[in-house]
Amino acid sequence: MKKLLFIYNPVSGKQLIQRHREDILRQMYQAGYEVDVRVTTEQENADQILREMPDGYERVVVGGGDGTLHNAVQGICGRQIPLGYIPAGSTNDFGHSLGIQGTLSQLVDIALSDCIMDCDVGRMNDRHFLYVACFGTLSDVSYNASQEMKNKIGHAAYVVEGLRTFQGLETIPMVVTLDDQIVAEEFCYGMITNSKYVAGVRMNYAKDVSLNDGKFEVILIRKPHGPVDIGKVARDMIVPQEDPEMLLKVQTSHIHFHTETPIAWDLDGEYGGRYRDVDISVEQNALRIIHGDKEESQLVKLADMISRSQF
Repeated sequence: MKKLLFIYNPVSGKQLIQRHREDILRQMYQAGYEVDVRVTTEQENADQILREMPDGYERVVVGGGDGTLHNAVQGICGRQIPLGYIPAGSTNDFGHSLGIQGTLSQLVDIALSDCIMDCDVGRMNDRHFLYVACFGTLSDVSYNASQEMKNKIGHAAYVVEGLRTFQGLETIPMVVTLDDQIVAEEFCYGMITNSKYVAGVRMNYAKDVSLNDGKFEVILIRKPHGPVDIGKVARDMIVPQEDPEMLLKVQTSHIHFHTETPIAWDLDGEYGGRYRDVDISVEQNALRIIHGDKEESQLVKLADMISRSQF
């Protein structure tokens, strides 16, 4: 039988995977897999489990929220083992970007499918992230909202925490270097993303997002000088603008941030530390990930065949 390592977070979301564990394992066995099961704990997360993973597994499947997936990426990035994902958190941003939706049984089917694509991964200093690195007023929203709060009210947890935090709006003077451009301004928020969804909201640039083009989308919100400017920020974030007044919006494969005092960063909804200097780069096609869009899978395979001249 083929060997599969199944890692899951027992408290993600409303303990969906824990409650249906036996059904999931039965489905995996019926698909022809010999399954080894590991449960994440406060002492041992998915990163640690995967770094110690012995050879012989043909597939890894991770069940949990975006934080569990983030930890898994730390341990599997750069290896050739396909990673399946059963989203079971409150928001599941990257799962939506991958087209992973449906009933629990359908989610397991997707994780066991052959819809595999190469996916870009970000590196911030010495850590990887999968879909978003952010700083500023709203960057601590996801990790400040408690697990209990997320379980009870889902997406609203981020909104409630965000509104509370936004009342104390602060701006950060910084020097941003990207490609051959240097920008010295004050920003209240910034995000570097490779996702069509962030905090449960579909981004207005989603149609332009490619998960394996070697570039991430950068959005930096300039310092607002009153309620009118805050309204312009909302407009620029919601309605695509060719030259947004309150945003610095670019695509890049490398960006550097410098601030006089350390600022907190969020990586995939997890606390990422405080730094004065942050260097972010894209590691193209560093992760083999399973997704739910069969039509897109065929296009990815065709593009791969063309690039490798396999006709």
